[in-house]
Amino acid sequence: ESGPDMGPMIAGGSAPVSFQTNFGDIILKSSGVGVKIVAPLAQIAGTQAIVGGKNLVLKSAKDLEGKTIGIPSGADVMIAIQNMGKELGVDVKKIKFVNIAPSDAITALQKGDIDAMACWEPWVTKAINNGGHFLFSGTMSDLPEKKGPVNWMSVHTTIQITDKFLEQNPNTVKAILRALKKATDYINNNRDQAIQILAPELHLDPADLTQIMKRNVYTMNVDNNFVNDSNGKPVFDYMLGVGNIKKAPAFSSYTDFSLLKQVDPSLIQANIQ
Repeated sequence: ESGPDMGPMIAGGSAPVSFQTNFGDIILKSSGVGVKIVAPLAQIAGTQAIVGGKNLVLKSAKDLEGKTIGIPSGADVMIAIQNMGKELGVDVKKIKFVNIAPSDAITALQKGDIDAMACWEPWVTKAINNGGHFLFSGTMSDLPEKKGPVNWMSVHTTIQITDKFLEQNPNTVKAILRALKKATDYINNNRDQAIQILAPELHLDPADLTQIMKRNVYTMNVDNNFVNDSNGKPVFDYMLGVGNIKKAPAFSSYTDFSLLKQVDPSLIQANIQ
């Protein structure tokens, strides 16, 4: 299910074990839902990207001012756009944003109705395959004056468990965590084989999936990037600003890594207060 679909399922108790982004967990906890992240699974900010149309020519990032970018309303990739603007001196308020779903944005980009689209995978790769060109993501930039790694966004996929299920089924949760650790190691150590297994399950071309997976960093480490970047003050400030949450929850109120520590103590790398 998509993120918006998952929230009601978790809150209603029909999804006691689920996978979504840590941003979704922050929103759930802010709404009073009893749920805990028990492990991060991947740093996915590299899949949150902006793709330019075939006719878009930029001499500098500032040329984005006055251009039209298609983006779903409330999409988290806006964080990357805002941070790009701050670093490169782009007045984001001068960019025209139109609310459009990624599937429709690809057609609009091809027709020239929009200059660029902001989206996530698999739509990033689909847009590039349809003639678009990669501009930047949360972790990488190909803008004229900024090429290479950047730190414009941080977000993780996570596994979360409802408080009730976590209390009643700790051994089951540990078994799931052990399986996920094994899967993570396999993906990192046997990427080609993993792609051949996953491509038909995800209904993706292996070549496309290869590009998508390159944009992710598969790790279950509870490190400073997860704690301080993906769950730091700038994230809360953004969510408060767009109205996703009314109050920033304490990190400890929506996380519990005690079982992960039992499975593999080396995964707990950050000093969590």
